[in-house]
Amino acid sequence: MKHRVKILLPGFPGKADLSYLGWSTVSLVEVGDKRILFDTGGQGARTQLTAALGAHGLVPADIDMVFLSHLHYDHCGNCALFPKAVFCLTEREFIWAQQCTSDPFLSKLEAEHLKHCKVQLVEDGQEVVPGVTALLSPGHTPGSASLVVNDGGERWYLVGDAVKNRAELTTGTVDLSLDREASANTIARFQKLKGVLVPGHDALIRSDGRSFVPVGHPSVEIAFPPGLKVNPTYLAGGHTGILRITLD
Repeated sequence: MKHRVKILLPGFPGKADLSYLGWSTVSLVEVGDKRILFDTGGQGARTQLTAALGAHGLVPADIDMVFLSHLHYDHCGNCALFPKAVFCLTEREFIWAQQCTSDPFLSKLEAEHLKHCKVQLVEDGQEVVPGVTALLSPGHTPGSASLVVNDGGERWYLVGDAVKNRAELTTGTVDLSLDREASANTIARFQKLKGVLVPGHDALIRSDGRSFVPVGHPSVEIAFPPGLKVNPTYLAGGHTGILRITLD
């Protein structure tokens, strides 16, 4: 059975002094005639998500399953777009989200919404569809999970915020983790794997189990209202009012 992984929304690392950017990766996994969405992004990316689906000839109702890496607002903010989908997440994450009162990034709204959805609670190593396996990846949250997909003979690891970016993968140190020791252990496991890693907030990373090579240059354009003066040092391509940040 043919498996394909497509990046619908590319993640982007970084913080701002006003708020966390929260621009997370959203991926589409196609297995035969089944379509699985890995995370949904934040509500601010809703228009971009529906447009990305449309670029592949899809609408939200075409999605059969949504696999949620965890229940932070920037990864699960668009669950309501997919009323026909089965939502997959770990039991540990589902229970934690109902009980937790101290994590400011937890989306209580989505956790409550899931109570009224079709939910499939998965375990470590469980095959959610043939050739696509859930992998418990705790640390960032207690029940964080990844997906392992064989795409054309190449193994893909959709890891969410278990590994947010290339810096975490190379150094083994994390930012914003509820359990730093568990996160370090999870990252150590991923550092040994060969294939393509899809972080929660960065470009694809190819790994041979020893070295890690980002694929592409994540960038974002920020448009400002007409008439505002923007430091020209940060302008790209001569387009006044657009700020482009590119990672080399």
